[in-house]
Amino acid sequence: MCLCTGNQIYMSSGKSTVSCALSKSLYKMGKLAYILDGDNVRHGLNRDLGFKAEDRAENIRRVGEVAKLFADAGVICIANVISPYRRDRDVCRGILPDGYFIEVFIDVPLEVCEARDAKGLYKLARAGKIKGFAGIDDPYKVPLNCEND
Repeated sequence: MCLCTGNQIYMSSGKSTVSCALSKSLYKMGKLAYILDGDNVRHGLNRDLGFKAEDRAENIRRVGEVAKLFADAGVICIANVISPYRRDRDVCRGILPDGYFIEVFIDVPLEVCEARDAKGLYKLARAGKIKGFAGIDDPYKVPLNCEND
């Protein structure tokens, strides 16, 4: 089984908090789970990718492939990533067997995320120092079929 809590809208939306709480709950139930954090993936496996649309697509595709490997091993993978484009999320959904991809959308207003921004990335994006930042100068396509509706 693979559980993807990716596809939330912005950084500082609470993805890590939700992922950690979910992981702890699964552990208490005797389930083996691993949090695949978007930041960590971008510093390792996907360090060769930027934030252009094609790089974001490849980032999510790779995350989906890794999640499938976890699922094949019987480990619940909680993919804590930002995926702003529906088509990329649909590709990831298609990588996993039916019922193994659970899309969770955390709908947090942009102003709340900016207020929580510990890394200062929103400030840099607003100043034009980071290009292709979801919600600032790049669109975010809200999920149409996430499982948490």
